[in-house]
Amino acid sequence: MKARAPGNKRADEAENETENDTVQASAEAELEGAGNIDGFVVVTQQLARRHENSIVATFLGVWEPVRHIFSTQEEAAAQQFTKGHFSFNSMGSCPMCNGYGHIKRWLSQLVFSEECPSCQGKRFKDEVLRVKYKQRSIADILAMSVTEAQAFFQDQPKISSLLTAIEEMGMGYIHLGQSLTTLSGGEVQRLKLARELGKSGKANYLYILDEPTVGLSYYDAEKLLMILSKLVAGKHSVILIEHDPYVLSYCDYLIELGPGAGHKGGEIVATGTPEEVRANAGSMIGPFLE
Repeated sequence: MKARAPGNKRADEAENETENDTVQASAEAELEGAGNIDGFVVVTQQLARRHENSIVATFLGVWEPVRHIFSTQEEAAAQQFTKGHFSFNSMGSCPMCNGYGHIKRWLSQLVFSEECPSCQGKRFKDEVLRVKYKQRSIADILAMSVTEAQAFFQDQPKISSLLTAIEEMGMGYIHLGQSLTTLSGGEVQRLKLARELGKSGKANYLYILDEPTVGLSYYDAEKLLMILSKLVAGKHSVILIEHDPYVLSYCDYLIELGPGAGHKGGEIVATGTPEEVRANAGSMIGPFLE
């Protein structure tokens, strides 16, 4: 791992919410050793867009296989339900709230929401909710935390692998139906990384993360370091833009920029292993490295 340490359309759009952070390495890129990587992934704290109905399950890519499972159940076949009927953005949505689960009210310039009296916040039509998989409805799945869902779908490798990656990130507390608009920047970044880790078939990729420890506790930072170490062990490379001395101490190579912030920075102050940077008298971050 490397780190740079400064001195100081509603329907299918939300159902298939993806963000292409992966960019194939160009043969003309002016990067020494570029031929040794198959591509790179930039993992930031921003999402290209956040729609109210864009949820964790769609972003991770588990919602499609979940809907497929429900569409193959006996009750669904009897009702001639397709995957579209298990979408809160399409045929299966509650007609009163249009799949939002709540109804917005306006009081002058104030806007407040109240639970939909028809679906009680479950977002789907009653006939759709009667279809069960392992005694759970599609709304019950959305209400599950990642930890609960990971255990529930253990027999579904396509779903379980993605959820396991999030669990290992220390984010088992978020819910599958949770709106992306409610996530913090740090949670978004880890969610992106977990999505990449849950995919198979990638080899020799370069991962670039921007301030991944912002807002993380010591415990969560440890989890993140474990995941990044797995990437490196899997023959990937990782570049961090980071300030945390604890995280920087675990990196293989550091490039410290400074000597100050803003217009006072921009120069390379020190480079090398954490031990070499610590021994550099001109380094500002060196004295804080473990």
